[in-house]
Amino acid sequence: TGTAQPAFVPAAAPAHAPMVAAVPSIAAGDASLIDAFLADANVRRVLVDGPGRMSTVGRDGTTTAQSGPATADAISGAAAALFARAGMALGSGFAETTLADGTRLHYAGTGVGGPYLTVDRPQVGRRDLNALVAENVLNTNIAAFLSLAFKAGRGVVIASNDVDARLELIGALAQSTAGLRVVAVDGGGRFAGQFVNLAAGAGADATEVVRQALRMRPDRLVVSDCKGPETFLALTALAGSVDGGIVGVTAESTDDATIRLVRQASTANVADDERLRGLLFEAADVLVQLLRYADGRCVVTQVLDLDGQQTEVFSNFAPTGHVPRWVQNAQHLGHEFDLNLFT
Repeated sequence: TGTAQPAFVPAAAPAHAPMVAAVPSIAAGDASLIDAFLADANVRRVLVDGPGRMSTVGRDGTTTAQSGPATADAISGAAAALFARAGMALGSGFAETTLADGTRLHYAGTGVGGPYLTVDRPQVGRRDLNALVAENVLNTNIAAFLSLAFKAGRGVVIASNDVDARLELIGALAQSTAGLRVVAVDGGGRFAGQFVNLAAGAGADATEVVRQALRMRPDRLVVSDCKGPETFLALTALAGSVDGGIVGVTAESTDDATIRLVRQASTANVADDERLRGLLFEAADVLVQLLRYADGRCVVTQVLDLDGQQTEVFSNFAPTGHVPRWVQNAQHLGHEFDLNLFT
Protein backbone atom coordinates (compact mmCIF):
# COMPACT_ATOMS: atom_id res chain seq x y z
CA THR A 1 0.00 0.00 0.00
CA GLY A 2 1.24 3.45 -0.86
CA THR A 3 3.84 2.43 -3.42
CA ALA A 4 3.79 3.67 -6.97
CA GLN A 5 4.10 0.14 -8.40
CA PRO A 6 2.16 -2.97 -7.27
CA ALA A 7 4.21 -5.69 -5.65
CA PHE A 8 4.41 -7.96 -8.68
CA VAL A 9 5.43 -6.19 -11.90
CA PRO A 10 7.06 -7.86 -14.92
CA ALA A 11 10.79 -7.23 -14.97
CA ALA A 12 10.61 -5.53 -18.35
CA ALA A 13 7.59 -3.26 -18.68
CA PRO A 14 6.36 -2.49 -22.21
CA ALA A 15 7.85 0.66 -23.66
CA HIS A 16 4.39 2.22 -23.98
CA ALA A 17 3.49 1.66 -20.31
CA PRO A 18 2.43 4.95 -18.71
CA MET A 19 4.50 6.35 -15.90
CA VAL A 20 2.88 5.95 -12.50
CA ALA A 21 4.22 9.27 -11.23
CA ALA A 22 6.16 12.12 -12.80
CA VAL A 23 8.27 15.02 -11.61
CA PRO A 24 7.44 17.67 -10.56
CA SER A 25 4.72 16.36 -8.29
CA ILE A 26 1.31 17.97 -7.82
CA ALA A 27 0.84 19.92 -4.62
CA ALA A 28 -1.78 18.48 -2.30
CA GLY A 29 -5.04 20.37 -2.11
CA ASP A 30 -8.33 20.00 -0.25
CA ALA A 31 -10.02 16.58 -0.28
CA SER A 32 -12.81 17.48 2.15
CA LEU A 33 -15.48 17.46 -0.57
CA ILE A 34 -14.69 13.84 -1.40
CA ASP A 35 -14.19 12.93 2.27
CA ALA A 36 -17.76 14.06 2.96
CA PHE A 37 -19.07 11.35 0.65
CA LEU A 38 -16.64 8.74 1.97
CA ALA A 39 -18.13 9.28 5.42
CA ASP A 40 -21.44 7.94 4.08
CA ALA A 41 -21.53 4.13 4.41
CA ASN A 42 -24.07 3.98 1.57
CA VAL A 43 -21.54 5.36 -0.93
CA ARG A 44 -19.51 2.68 -2.69
CA ARG A 45 -17.71 4.78 -5.25
CA VAL A 46 -16.85 8.40 -6.02
CA LEU A 47 -16.19 9.24 -9.67
CA VAL A 48 -14.67 12.56 -10.76
CA ASP A 49 -14.94 12.78 -14.56
CA GLY A 50 -13.58 16.28 -15.05
CA PRO A 51 -14.13 19.82 -13.72
CA GLY A 52 -17.61 20.13 -12.22
CA ARG A 53 -18.44 16.53 -13.13
CA MET A 54 -18.64 14.24 -10.13
CA SER A 55 -20.99 11.41 -9.21
CA THR A 56 -21.41 8.85 -6.48
CA VAL A 57 -22.49 5.22 -6.78
CA GLY A 58 -24.59 3.91 -3.91
CA ARG A 59 -24.96 0.48 -2.39
CA ASP A 60 -27.95 -0.20 -4.64
CA GLY A 61 -26.00 0.67 -7.78
CA THR A 62 -27.73 4.03 -8.26
CA THR A 63 -25.52 6.77 -9.70
CA THR A 64 -26.16 10.30 -8.42
CA ALA A 65 -24.69 13.50 -9.90
CA GLN A 66 -22.87 15.66 -7.37
CA SER A 67 -21.23 19.07 -7.29
CA GLY A 68 -17.54 18.28 -7.69
CA PRO A 69 -14.24 20.19 -7.90
CA ALA A 70 -14.74 23.06 -10.33
CA THR A 71 -11.31 23.14 -11.96
CA ALA A 72 -8.65 20.73 -13.15
CA ASP A 73 -6.26 22.04 -10.50
CA ALA A 74 -8.85 21.42 -7.79
CA ILE A 75 -9.29 17.81 -8.95
CA SER A 76 -5.55 17.19 -9.05
CA GLY A 77 -5.06 18.83 -5.66
CA ALA A 78 -7.82 16.75 -4.04
CA ALA A 79 -6.35 13.61 -5.59
CA ALA A 80 -2.87 14.54 -4.36
CA ALA A 81 -4.24 14.98 -0.82
CA LEU A 82 -5.82 11.51 -0.92
CA PHE A 83 -2.72 9.84 -2.38
CA ALA A 84 -0.53 11.58 0.21
CA ARG A 85 -2.27 9.46 2.85
CA ALA A 86 -0.59 6.48 1.23
CA GLY A 87 2.75 8.28 0.95
CA MET A 88 2.48 8.94 -2.79
CA ALA A 89 3.13 12.12 -4.79
CA LEU A 90 1.26 12.58 -8.07
CA GLY A 91 2.51 13.67 -11.48
CA SER A 92 0.71 14.15 -14.78
CA GLY A 93 0.32 10.45 -15.61
CA PHE A 94 -1.46 7.51 -14.02
CA ALA A 95 -1.31 6.46 -10.37
CA GLU A 96 -3.04 3.82 -8.29
CA THR A 97 -2.88 2.82 -4.65
CA THR A 98 -4.90 1.33 -1.81
CA LEU A 99 -5.40 3.08 1.51
CA ALA A 100 -5.18 1.32 4.87
CA ASP A 101 -8.95 0.74 5.03
CA GLY A 102 -9.03 -0.91 1.61
CA THR A 103 -10.18 2.15 -0.35
CA ARG A 104 -8.71 2.00 -3.86
CA LEU A 105 -7.62 5.22 -5.55
CA HIS A 106 -6.99 5.62 -9.28
CA TYR A 107 -5.84 8.88 -10.85
CA ALA A 108 -5.43 9.85 -14.49
CA GLY A 109 -3.60 13.16 -14.80
CA THR A 110 -3.53 15.98 -17.30
CA GLY A 111 -0.75 14.32 -19.26
CA VAL A 112 -3.05 11.44 -20.24
CA GLY A 113 -6.25 13.42 -20.88
CA GLY A 114 -7.45 13.99 -17.30
CA PRO A 115 -7.61 14.81 -14.56
CA TYR A 116 -9.95 12.00 -13.51
CA LEU A 117 -10.25 10.36 -10.13
CA THR A 118 -11.86 7.06 -9.14
CA VAL A 119 -12.38 6.23 -5.47
CA ASP A 120 -13.53 2.64 -5.05
CA ARG A 121 -14.94 1.44 -1.72
CA PRO A 122 -17.01 -1.74 -2.33
CA GLN A 123 -15.79 -3.20 0.96
CA VAL A 124 -17.82 -0.69 3.01
CA GLY A 125 -20.66 -2.15 5.08
CA ARG A 126 -19.70 -5.80 4.69
CA ARG A 127 -22.63 -8.16 5.06
CA ASP A 128 -22.72 -11.85 5.90
CA LEU A 129 -24.88 -14.56 4.35
CA ASN A 130 -27.67 -13.95 6.87
CA ALA A 131 -27.85 -10.29 5.84
CA LEU A 132 -27.96 -11.23 2.14
CA VAL A 133 -30.75 -13.70 2.87
CA ALA A 134 -32.67 -10.95 4.68
CA GLU A 135 -32.32 -8.79 1.56
CA ASN A 136 -33.56 -11.63 -0.70
CA VAL A 137 -30.28 -11.91 -2.59
CA LEU A 138 -30.56 -15.65 -1.89
CA ASN A 139 -32.57 -17.86 0.44
CA THR A 140 -31.56 -19.96 3.45
CA ASN A 141 -31.37 -23.18 1.43
CA ILE A 142 -28.98 -21.71 -1.13
CA ALA A 143 -26.93 -20.08 1.63
CA ALA A 144 -26.61 -23.42 3.45
CA PHE A 145 -25.68 -25.19 0.22
CA LEU A 146 -22.96 -22.67 -0.71
CA SER A 147 -21.61 -22.63 2.82
CA LEU A 148 -21.31 -26.42 2.72
CA ALA A 149 -19.48 -26.20 -0.61
CA PHE A 150 -16.94 -23.81 0.88
CA LYS A 151 -16.52 -25.86 4.08
CA ALA A 152 -16.13 -29.09 2.12
CA GLY A 153 -13.40 -27.69 -0.12
CA ARG A 154 -15.30 -27.53 -3.38
CA GLY A 155 -14.57 -25.17 -6.27
CA VAL A 156 -17.21 -22.45 -6.62
CA VAL A 157 -17.64 -20.11 -9.59
CA ILE A 158 -19.62 -16.93 -8.91
CA ALA A 159 -20.74 -15.14 -12.06
CA SER A 160 -22.50 -11.80 -12.12
CA ASN A 161 -23.18 -8.75 -14.26
CA ASP A 162 -22.15 -6.45 -11.40
CA VAL A 163 -18.72 -6.55 -9.79
CA ASP A 164 -19.81 -5.02 -6.47
CA ALA A 165 -22.62 -7.54 -5.99
CA ARG A 166 -20.24 -10.37 -6.82
CA LEU A 167 -17.57 -9.19 -4.40
CA GLU A 168 -20.13 -8.86 -1.63
CA LEU A 169 -21.40 -12.41 -2.14
CA ILE A 170 -17.84 -13.75 -2.36
CA GLY A 171 -16.93 -11.97 0.86
CA ALA A 172 -20.02 -13.21 2.68
CA LEU A 173 -19.46 -16.78 1.55
CA ALA A 174 -15.74 -16.82 2.29
CA GLN A 175 -16.27 -15.56 5.83
CA SER A 176 -19.04 -18.08 6.55
CA THR A 177 -16.55 -20.62 7.86
CA ALA A 178 -14.32 -19.65 10.77
CA GLY A 179 -10.87 -21.14 11.18
CA LEU A 180 -9.96 -21.43 7.50
CA ARG A 181 -7.06 -19.45 6.08
CA VAL A 182 -8.50 -17.70 3.05
CA VAL A 183 -6.03 -16.05 0.68
CA ALA A 184 -7.80 -13.67 -1.71
CA VAL A 185 -6.43 -12.17 -4.92
CA ASP A 186 -8.26 -8.97 -5.75
CA GLY A 187 -7.79 -5.96 -7.99
CA GLY A 188 -8.07 -3.29 -5.34
CA GLY A 189 -7.87 -4.28 -1.70
CA ARG A 190 -11.62 -4.80 -1.39
CA PHE A 191 -11.18 -7.60 1.12
CA ALA A 192 -8.64 -5.70 3.24
CA GLY A 193 -8.94 -6.65 6.88
CA GLN A 194 -11.22 -9.56 6.01
CA PHE A 195 -8.81 -12.16 4.60
CA VAL A 196 -5.18 -12.50 3.64
CA ASN A 197 -5.52 -10.16 0.66
CA LEU A 198 -3.09 -9.75 -2.25
CA ALA A 199 -3.66 -6.87 -4.66
CA ALA A 200 -3.49 -7.49 -8.40
CA GLY A 201 -4.14 -3.93 -9.53
CA ALA A 202 -3.13 -2.01 -12.62
CA GLY A 203 0.34 -2.94 -13.88
CA ALA A 204 0.56 -6.10 -11.78
CA ASP A 205 1.10 -9.56 -13.23
CA ALA A 206 -2.10 -11.19 -11.98
CA THR A 207 -0.81 -14.67 -12.79
CA GLU A 208 2.23 -14.09 -10.60
CA VAL A 209 0.02 -12.78 -7.79
CA VAL A 210 -2.06 -15.98 -7.93
CA ARG A 211 1.12 -18.05 -7.98
CA GLN A 212 2.39 -16.28 -4.87
CA ALA A 213 -1.00 -16.73 -3.18
CA LEU A 214 -0.65 -20.49 -3.64
CA ARG A 215 2.78 -20.41 -1.99
CA MET A 216 1.16 -18.93 1.12
CA ARG A 217 -0.45 -22.31 1.90
CA PRO A 218 -4.09 -21.22 1.78
CA ASP A 219 -6.87 -23.43 3.03
CA ARG A 220 -9.04 -21.77 0.40
CA LEU A 221 -8.10 -19.64 -2.62
CA VAL A 222 -10.27 -16.74 -3.78
CA VAL A 223 -9.66 -15.06 -7.15
CA SER A 224 -12.45 -12.53 -7.22
CA ASP A 225 -12.29 -11.19 -10.76
CA CYS A 226 -10.78 -13.47 -13.41
CA LYS A 227 -9.95 -11.52 -16.56
CA GLY A 228 -6.96 -13.10 -18.30
CA PRO A 229 -4.28 -15.81 -18.13
CA GLU A 230 -4.46 -15.93 -14.32
CA THR A 231 -7.75 -17.78 -14.91
CA PHE A 232 -5.82 -20.85 -16.06
CA LEU A 233 -3.65 -20.93 -12.94
CA ALA A 234 -6.67 -20.37 -10.66
CA LEU A 235 -8.58 -23.25 -12.26
CA THR A 236 -5.52 -25.49 -12.20
CA ALA A 237 -5.09 -24.78 -8.49
CA LEU A 238 -8.71 -25.60 -7.71
CA ALA A 239 -8.33 -28.82 -9.71
CA GLY A 240 -5.46 -30.07 -7.59
CA SER A 241 -3.07 -27.95 -5.55
CA VAL A 242 -5.51 -26.22 -3.18
CA ASP A 243 -8.51 -27.58 -1.29
CA GLY A 244 -11.27 -25.53 -2.84
CA GLY A 245 -12.09 -21.87 -3.18
CA ILE A 246 -13.90 -19.32 -5.30
CA VAL A 247 -13.33 -17.74 -8.70
CA GLY A 248 -15.37 -14.79 -9.90
CA VAL A 249 -16.22 -13.81 -13.47
CA THR A 250 -18.32 -11.17 -15.17
CA ALA A 251 -21.21 -12.86 -17.00
CA GLU A 252 -24.96 -12.53 -17.48
CA SER A 253 -25.74 -16.24 -17.77
CA THR A 254 -24.27 -19.55 -16.73
CA ASP A 255 -23.42 -20.44 -20.34
CA ASP A 256 -21.76 -17.05 -20.73
CA ALA A 257 -19.75 -17.70 -17.56
CA THR A 258 -18.30 -21.01 -18.76
CA ILE A 259 -17.50 -19.58 -22.21
CA ARG A 260 -15.74 -16.55 -20.72
CA LEU A 261 -13.68 -18.58 -18.27
CA VAL A 262 -12.49 -20.86 -21.07
CA ARG A 263 -11.64 -17.89 -23.30
CA GLN A 264 -9.79 -16.11 -20.51
CA ALA A 265 -7.85 -19.26 -19.59
CA SER A 266 -6.93 -19.69 -23.26
CA THR A 267 -4.92 -16.45 -23.14
CA ALA A 268 -2.31 -18.40 -21.16
CA ASN A 269 -1.60 -20.26 -24.45
CA VAL A 270 -1.11 -23.63 -22.79
CA ALA A 271 -4.05 -25.74 -24.03
CA ASP A 272 -6.89 -25.73 -26.55
CA ASP A 273 -10.46 -24.79 -25.66
CA GLU A 274 -11.63 -28.40 -25.35
CA ARG A 275 -9.00 -29.20 -22.73
CA LEU A 276 -9.66 -25.94 -20.92
CA ARG A 277 -13.36 -26.69 -20.75
CA GLY A 278 -12.46 -30.06 -19.25
CA LEU A 279 -10.24 -28.28 -16.73
CA LEU A 280 -13.11 -25.96 -15.78
CA PHE A 281 -15.45 -28.86 -15.04
CA GLU A 282 -12.70 -30.62 -13.11
CA ALA A 283 -11.87 -27.55 -11.01
CA ALA A 284 -15.37 -26.24 -10.33
CA ASP A 285 -18.20 -28.10 -8.64
CA VAL A 286 -20.73 -25.27 -8.29
CA LEU A 287 -21.68 -22.36 -10.56
CA VAL A 288 -23.69 -19.48 -9.07
CA GLN A 289 -25.39 -16.90 -11.30
CA LEU A 290 -26.00 -13.56 -9.60
CA LEU A 291 -27.82 -10.76 -11.43
CA ARG A 292 -28.32 -7.10 -10.66
CA TYR A 293 -31.56 -5.83 -12.20
CA ALA A 294 -32.29 -2.34 -13.45
CA ASP A 295 -34.17 -1.48 -10.26
CA GLY A 296 -31.06 -2.25 -8.18
CA ARG A 297 -32.15 -5.68 -6.88
CA CYS A 298 -29.45 -8.38 -6.70
CA VAL A 299 -30.68 -11.96 -6.91
CA VAL A 300 -29.08 -15.40 -7.20
CA THR A 301 -31.09 -16.75 -10.14
CA GLN A 302 -29.41 -20.13 -10.67
CA VAL A 303 -27.12 -22.55 -8.86
CA LEU A 304 -25.67 -25.36 -10.97
CA ASP A 305 -23.87 -28.60 -10.22
CA LEU A 306 -20.87 -29.01 -12.56
CA ASP A 307 -20.34 -32.75 -12.61
CA GLY A 308 -19.28 -33.28 -16.20
CA GLN A 309 -22.25 -31.21 -17.29
CA GLN A 310 -24.39 -28.35 -16.01
CA THR A 311 -27.34 -29.48 -13.88
CA GLU A 312 -29.58 -27.04 -12.02
CA VAL A 313 -29.71 -27.44 -8.24
CA PHE A 314 -31.70 -24.27 -7.56
CA SER A 315 -33.65 -22.14 -10.02
CA ASN A 316 -35.17 -18.85 -8.84
CA PHE A 317 -34.71 -20.02 -5.22
CA ALA A 318 -36.61 -23.29 -5.82
CA PRO A 319 -34.78 -26.64 -5.51
CA THR A 320 -34.92 -28.92 -8.53
CA GLY A 321 -34.54 -32.17 -6.59
CA HIS A 322 -31.02 -32.79 -7.92
CA VAL A 323 -28.49 -33.80 -5.23
CA PRO A 324 -24.83 -33.36 -6.26
CA ARG A 325 -22.62 -36.36 -5.64
CA TRP A 326 -20.11 -34.27 -3.70
CA VAL A 327 -22.80 -33.44 -1.10
CA GLN A 328 -23.11 -37.09 -0.19
CA ASN A 329 -19.31 -37.37 -0.04
CA ALA A 330 -19.25 -34.36 2.30
CA GLN A 331 -21.74 -36.10 4.58
CA HIS A 332 -19.51 -39.17 4.71
CA LEU A 333 -16.68 -36.87 5.81
CA GLY A 334 -18.76 -35.64 8.73
CA HIS A 335 -20.24 -32.43 7.34
CA GLU A 336 -23.80 -32.06 8.55
CA PHE A 337 -26.34 -31.18 5.89
CA ASP A 338 -30.09 -31.65 5.54
CA LEU A 339 -30.86 -33.32 2.20
CA ASN A 340 -34.45 -32.12 2.52
CA LEU A 341 -33.20 -28.73 1.29
CA PHE A 342 -33.11 -30.23 -2.21
CA THR A 343 -36.80 -31.21 -2.20
